Amino acid sequence: MNRKYILIVMFLAFFIVGGILLWKPIGRKEIKMQETKIMEKPREEKETKVSSNEELKCQAIVKGNADIPPLPVDVTWQGPQAVNEYQVEVFYPDKYEFETKKLPGCIIRATEISFDKASEIRNRYFKELSEHGWILNNAADSPLGFVDIYQKNNLYLMIKGSTPERGIRSPWMLEIFLSE
Repeated sequence: MNRKYILIVMFLAFFIVGGILLWKPIGRKEIKMQETKIMEKPREEKETKVSSNEELKCQAIVKGNADIPPLPVDVTWQGPQAVNEYQVEVFYPDKYEFETKKLPGCIIRATEISFDKASEIRNRYFKELSEHGWILNNAADSPLGFVDIYQKNNLYLMIKGSTPERGIRSPWMLEIFLSE
């Protein structure tokens, strides 16, 4: 009987000591992760004089049309600005690959908006563009922003939200681009 108790005590001690060693290994130090900021390469945008076709595109991005919702009026927008080249990451499902296209078109920006407002505009565009036959060609999310690229025939509309700092309380910038 005495032997039975000794075996039980040794068995429990073995598992307790083993559990402690597994929980906090001896000689292992805690590693603190260092935050790394990724610098984004600035986009190459070339200004140009606005032709009548570009004026219509810029008017469509501001006032909207049958396919594109108008800009929200409760946000201060900078622009619009016609550009000769704007980089857009386009997905080709038949090839199952991405390609960077440099497209002419029109861009408009809003700075110093809240994360909630940027998300509200993003959701509104998703809903309304989907209802008008646009397909979501490419999308990406990160703690520092999001990008949605819509396609309808040969037109592309990109919505990009970004913030220089992590966190939803930081000021956000919203950029909308419409290709020709």
